[in-house]
Amino acid sequence: MAATTSGALKAFLESPSLQLGVPVYRDQAPAGQKKPYIVVTELLPATPDEWEDGAIGTVREGVSIDIWMAWKDLPGFAETKFADGTILESYALPMTVAKALSGARLATAPTTVYGIEVIKIGPRLLSQEENNVHVPIQVDIFRAA
Repeated sequence: MAATTSGALKAFLESPSLQLGVPVYRDQAPAGQKKPYIVVTELLPATPDEWEDGAIGTVREGVSIDIWMAWKDLPGFAETKFADGTILESYALPMTVAKALSGARLATAPTTVYGIEVIKIGPRLLSQEENNVHVPIQVDIFRAA
């Protein structure tokens, strides 16, 4: 059982059944972490769920999932293998993560999770100077209070 909803979300994204093969961290990856990786951050706006009856028994909790990837195989970066400019970014990873999250129930959450709604994917943020791509995914988790 996870201590927080975002902890349950992290465990869900790390589950072998998803086969993402990408490390997942809460709040921040360790310094020097090789890309790709995913960071789960609780946004903590927990509001009564207006889709239900607006009662305090059900809340909508916001969470941000940030996907960080190397852009290209360039000299001078930790991800470099051949430094030949090959694209390292996975165009499919953000959509794979979003698809897995959509409707997920998070069995290890500390409260009952009724489902996850993907609110927004992107924008894709490219930093050529730092050779990285950042794709944020915003989700709402519908759960018991």
